[in-house]
Amino acid sequence: MMLRVWATVLVISLAACGDSNPTEPGTPDDVDAGTVDQFVVAPDTAIVEPDAAIVEPDAAPAGNCDPANLQKNALEKGKKILTGVTLTESTPIADILADPGVFDGKTRRIEGIIVEICQSQGCYLTLQDHKGNALNLKVIDGTLDFRLQTEVGFYAVGEGPFNQIGEHGAQLDIMNGGAMIGDIACGL
Repeated sequence: MMLRVWATVLVISLAACGDSNPTEPGTPDDVDAGTVDQFVVAPDTAIVEPDAAIVEPDAAPAGNCDPANLQKNALEKGKKILTGVTLTESTPIADILADPGVFDGKTRRIEGIIVEICQSQGCYLTLQDHKGNALNLKVIDGTLDFRLQTEVGFYAVGEGPFNQIGEHGAQLDIMNGGAMIGDIACGL
């Protein structure tokens, strides 16, 4: 079941980045809802185990993977993306997802472990908090390729206006904001 859900998310993510071509075999238009298992991923696409990007909710972090340590590392020693981070407090991802209308259009800071990077154009990162809530950091397609900046498993803090109906669903548009990406990798 998780494989079907994961494959469906992969299909949607690939289509959302504008990289699919309906005439190519294996694109979302060729996938019958009942045969998602038959979707073929391009050879250069990174394959992630279906449950690999899921952090167990309320899992007790250990050592360097403690969220406070990861946040400090990202903010003090991290790679600056665009303007970096200026807000001093993060809004919990769960709060934003619980009432997205309240946050729509407002600049917020979020943080979490990177669990996904757009494989089509590198236009977004998905951050997941320690309870399993996830939200994207998004740039305009073609302006920045996150695949060249980081990898899954690193911690990031990002800020920008929240958009509840973005290209990839709910997201922070960081073009007028930025992010800091730490250099400590935590196994997921």
